[in-house]
Amino acid sequence: MDGMDLTVINKKLTIIIAGKTIEAVGNAIYISGKEVVEYKTDILPAGLSIKKGDNFINLHYSKGIRIKMNIESAIFISVEESLKNKMSGLCGEYNDNTTDVLPTLFNCVTPQLQSNISDGCFPLIDPGGAFYECSKSVNAQPFYEACMSDYCSTIKTSNDTNLNGVLCNAFEAMAQECLDESISVNWLSSTGCGML
Repeated sequence: MDGMDLTVINKKLTIIIAGKTIEAVGNAIYISGKEVVEYKTDILPAGLSIKKGDNFINLHYSKGIRIKMNIESAIFISVEESLKNKMSGLCGEYNDNTTDVLPTLFNCVTPQLQSNISDGCFPLIDPGGAFYECSKSVNAQPFYEACMSDYCSTIKTSNDTNLNGVLCNAFEAMAQECLDESISVNWLSSTGCGML
């Protein structure tokens, strides 16, 4: 996209807009290497607004990009449809073609492991589960698919603790989206994540 580059590295989000580098690291925001405490428009690139909460950072860029970073575990990026076929990233192209999204679940695991992954991520789409009421307002399918992909990517080189962390991060991401819709989900105990 013209004038904007995104890079995500280990709980750090780097955005370059109009020659200015904005970094979100944990609960801090840096612009051109200096920590920013007040988000005055004179220090931000034109069209960028930043809102910081206790556990999240929201960035909105007027050219149609919204980024929400959960300080502990997740980054959500949404873009306007006008940017379709104009953006690409590590996970694929913004073009409605799911075959160019990497890694795919199908080239990652055996059928038995795929079944285990589906079972692990199932609480997100379980019609009798903690997320059911929320799924009437929030589409759970993207969270389920991301959970399976993340689990699949992690399963080759991880231990059970890391795999549980992947599942809990997916559940937390869905719960946060539910909370954004004013729907509280009691997911920690029902998913086992409250015991980690």
